[in-house]
Amino acid sequence: MVSRVEVVSKTNVSLTVAVLPAAPKMQLAYSEYGYVYYSWKEVDLTTSPYTIKGLQPNKCYVCKARCFNEETNQWYEYGPVSQYMRTFTEEEETKRSGTYYEHALKLERQHRTEMQEQIERLKKMCVEQPSIDSSCSRLSDPSSPRNKKRVPTAQENMMASRMDMDANISKLRHELTEQASTVNALEKQRKLDEEVISELLNEQEKLRKMQQTVQSSDKDQAEIARLQELLKLNEEKLNNHQNQALNGQAQIDAYESSLEQKRKELALKEQEVERLMEDCRRVMQEHADVAHCKQLELEEALLEAKNALERQMDNNAMLHEEIARLREENTQLKQSIEEFDSKIAPKLVQLEEENDFKARQLSPEKSIPSPLPLYTLPAEAKVPKTGCPQRSRVLPAIRHVHTNPLESEPILKDDYEDDQNDDACEDTIQTTTIYMYYEPELKHTEVATTLCFNSVFESGNLLRGDRVRYQNHPTQEESYQEYELYVHPDINNSAYRQWFYFQVTNMIPGIEYRFSIVNLAKSGALFQIGLQPVVYSEIQAEANIGWVHGGYKLSYDISERQEGSNTLSFSYTFLHANDRVYFACIHPYTYTDLQDYLDCIDEDPERALVCRRTDLCQTLAGNSCDLLTITSPTKEGGLPPDGRRVIVISARVHPGESNSSFMMKGIIDYLTSSNVGAIVLRQHFIFKIVPMLNPDGVINGNTRVSLAGWDLNRKWSYPVEKLFPTIYHLKRLITTYQRPYPSGPPRVAIFCDLHGHSIQRNIFTYGCLKQTKRGGKMYPKLTPKNDPRIFPMIVAKQCNLFSFAHCNFKVQNSKMNTARVVVNQELGVINSYTLEASFCGADFGAKKDTQMSIADLESMGRSWCQSLLIYYELTYFVDKHLKTNAPDQQLQATNVIQQDGDKSSGMEERPIMWDPGLLNDCELMIDAMTKQNDENAPQDVDSDVSDAAQDPIPPNNQPELYRVKKTKSKKIRRKKKGKGKKNTKKKHRKNRVLLQGTNGGIVVPTQSIPLVGTLRNEEDDEEEIKNVMLDLTGIDTPTDVFSHLRKPLLSRPSTGSSIPSPTLSLENCISSLLLRPSTGGI
Repeated sequence: MVSRVEVVSKTNVSLTVAVLPAAPKMQLAYSEYGYVYYSWKEVDLTTSPYTIKGLQPNKCYVCKARCFNEETNQWYEYGPVSQYMRTFTEEEETKRSGTYYEHALKLERQHRTEMQEQIERLKKMCVEQPSIDSSCSRLSDPSSPRNKKRVPTAQENMMASRMDMDANISKLRHELTEQASTVNALEKQRKLDEEVISELLNEQEKLRKMQQTVQSSDKDQAEIARLQELLKLNEEKLNNHQNQALNGQAQIDAYESSLEQKRKELALKEQEVERLMEDCRRVMQEHADVAHCKQLELEEALLEAKNALERQMDNNAMLHEEIARLREENTQLKQSIEEFDSKIAPKLVQLEEENDFKARQLSPEKSIPSPLPLYTLPAEAKVPKTGCPQRSRVLPAIRHVHTNPLESEPILKDDYEDDQNDDACEDTIQTTTIYMYYEPELKHTEVATTLCFNSVFESGNLLRGDRVRYQNHPTQEESYQEYELYVHPDINNSAYRQWFYFQVTNMIPGIEYRFSIVNLAKSGALFQIGLQPVVYSEIQAEANIGWVHGGYKLSYDISERQEGSNTLSFSYTFLHANDRVYFACIHPYTYTDLQDYLDCIDEDPERALVCRRTDLCQTLAGNSCDLLTITSPTKEGGLPPDGRRVIVISARVHPGESNSSFMMKGIIDYLTSSNVGAIVLRQHFIFKIVPMLNPDGVINGNTRVSLAGWDLNRKWSYPVEKLFPTIYHLKRLITTYQRPYPSGPPRVAIFCDLHGHSIQRNIFTYGCLKQTKRGGKMYPKLTPKNDPRIFPMIVAKQCNLFSFAHCNFKVQNSKMNTARVVVNQELGVINSYTLEASFCGADFGAKKDTQMSIADLESMGRSWCQSLLIYYELTYFVDKHLKTNAPDQQLQATNVIQQDGDKSSGMEERPIMWDPGLLNDCELMIDAMTKQNDENAPQDVDSDVSDAAQDPIPPNNQPELYRVKKTKSKKIRRKKKGKGKKNTKKKHRKNRVLLQGTNGGIVVPTQSIPLVGTLRNEEDDEEEIKNVMLDLTGIDTPTDVFSHLRKPLLSRPSTGSSIPSPTLSLENCISSLLLRPSTGGI
């Protein structure tokens, strides 16, 4: 039976409702339709319905009920039978309150009135009927004067008489025709009257039958008289109602005119409000400008103080010289004193020893040792605060060793199939919950060899763990164990469930453990093409072995435990007993790891000199969002501070994309090093870096959202400071440099937001490319100098993991509130990018089909910084610096990485291997592509499908709803003896990927699709294209541009349709730009 709320009866001021089925403990709430504020009230609905009083007539109300379940200790709501319930109007209430007999009399009066009107109409027709019959009889009478023929009296008058007779005949014929038509009409009317009379006779017969049932005719006559009087009264009331209707129509017209006037007044008020809002914005901008002026004044004061300090240091140098002279004089005096002391010193020493011995004998308690030196107390440590009342205020921090494997780890090519035996029997599945996040000390009835799980630590998010057993199956033995795991959804938004990070203990080495994470949200993931989870063993960490990819028999399919979810299943065999092993989606990088890394920079005097660490703001949970400012001091040369442009870099706006933190670490390591390229960059730029934009989400183990439940990368257009403080303050910082007060050129050169991609391979960039025409608005024509595609081309030359073919520079409407789009379109930064790094690895080049390591991500960060030197033509300063500082040494610039994964203290120099003409070649290619694209105007769309919703998913506090653990049958999975026989249908299903969420998307195969080179137009001049081509020898081209879009005529990933192809050859254009660095770097 469906639980629902029904309306039993209603009036104009009350509603009587009943709840089916009723429960002993229930609460009822109601609210006017359109409002969401409910006040729950306990009611008793088991004996009788409940009447809601005090309502207003003709209003719609929403009524809800809920019952309390003592077993689960939760309230469950009943659904209403309709969307809303309306009360009666006063007129409807008046009609409803009358008796049934009065209603029947009213119907009888109406029926009799209609009969009387029909009888009167028939009487009138009968009165008119005799005149018509008489006219017809006169026409048919031969003795009528009109029908007599005139006899001529004389022969001579025959012709005249004949003419008169013809005229009379024609007139009579015309009259006969008219009378015949009149007779036909009367016949038709008579037939209609006969039909009406028959109907009246039938009605009269019915009335006669009704009269026979009446006992007394006198009473009937009196009743008829009374009904006639009532009929007259009703007619008068009808006239009155008609007059009232006319008056009401007039009032409605008057109301409509007044409403139109009010609408005009409202439009004027809206214009006034808009003007006031514009004034408020202007005032806020003025306040911001004033604050900027004050900041500039403060910087000038600091500069003056620095100059004064330098002057003071010069004075101190003079004082040092004077002190040196005085020291020489003191030395001469000391020599004379030493000569004198040499004579009496032995005696004095002997006397002092005797005095000390006697003093210790007299008062030993006074022999106090010298006081310890005073040290500066360290600053308060930044601990990971959760900000969630259901959790501990501070979570334990787990520190891991971040090392790199000696060789690249290949992707898993297992081709695991869940084959089932043909004669497999159906048995019952049994599950036992052995771990709950909010009940860490949960007691269960399983054996002592069951695994122990834990995720109550920083970034951990395992919600529940169940052990699974099947009857007559290896799971009944301890040699094979199977577990079903549920990850914790994001705080305040249960739609995101993809990141996992948990701890396992109490394992037995050498046996197979099967893990199934059954409630992952994404229906498409790189686990389907060979990505493995990462595993960390504390025993192996003692041998300097950190995170490694592990697991076998891996599968990723639709979940059978929770609707709308997916299951990641893999097997693992532990190597050591009494070990503590961690499993994660990708390499974790926690808030504590960041703080430890920044503390190391602060403790290094050379790096701390060029890197200043401050707080951007405080998060909702009270954690600090760090802001790094990296630049060279003024005394080290380079451009003046006011003349240096600003480069802003951010990462970890999505907590589950931890690989972006390792790219950020590579950027910071390079910029704070003693490398020549880093020195030149610091002398020409100011780097503003936010390593972790969402610390609250990282600490709580979220996948995508912040503590407020929103995706922060969809809140850049209008960030609310109290809900999204990090986005608000970072946008304000960018605005301060991009729009200086009171005047000045924009200073932001590049903005880059680092992300991780869970669906695509390689490392690539999303940018913002404005067309020359868009919606009737003219934009400046693109040139190679202001084209955002130049810089990614140079990055593709410097890094062998970066794929320009995967880059996309079109903007979707759903991405209008992201960081790169807002910074580009609202703040005017042309080079505004999103740098995406795959969870898995590259599909081309030397590292094809290998999994991404920490070293690969850090090298990507260094290559990104090295590309800045080429893009801004700073290679001359690098050469000059090398020749000036090391003229006799071989010019080198190399980064030495120790085998244990720690970065060495210094960076040696090695020959610079960049191509001096690369920037010019890229500009010529972009110029040619721009000319061709202006004619074709391809309507491509943004391919930024990192499995985020097209519209941001709002926060929700709905708990995870899992299927009730029922006793159900399931086929036992067994391997076939003959491996040659495989289920081809199932294998075909395994090779399909659903990419756009669980509710639908594009189903595509996972095979690699090679790049095609058929985009060249036959009319293109080969010599003109050849002039802008680079050397194609030894070029590695990606073999999989975009696996889920099989568009054989597209040179770049696309989700659009019917897109005109560019007129340049893909092989001559794109491939020539994907040059890989040979052996060198900056």
